Amino acid sequence: MNECSLNCTLCNRVKELTFHHLIPVTLHNNKWFIKKFGKVYMIMLGIMLCKDCHDYIHKIFKPKKLGRELNTESLLRDNEEMSKFISYIKKQK
Repeated sequence: MNECSLNCTLCNRVKELTFHHLIPVTLHNNKWFIKKFGKVYMIMLGIMLCKDCHDYIHKIFKPKKLGRELNTESLLRDNEEMSKFISYIKKQK
């Protein structure tokens, strides 16, 4: 996975970033997701996140919830659990 040092899309901290697929890779062969989003779109659809935000997302949300309910930056940001974490992590170095 490519990494670069920029601002995290969610917490806005300057950190090493990784690409977060908004539709988890484990779902890219699922017929429902292929029909709804298409393979190319799923591969390209994502945001750049710091390790802390990225790890937290995968720790608290199951792949299908991410793919069906939290598949945009704004949906992730507006999620109550994620919003609390973002507020917390912004205060960290």
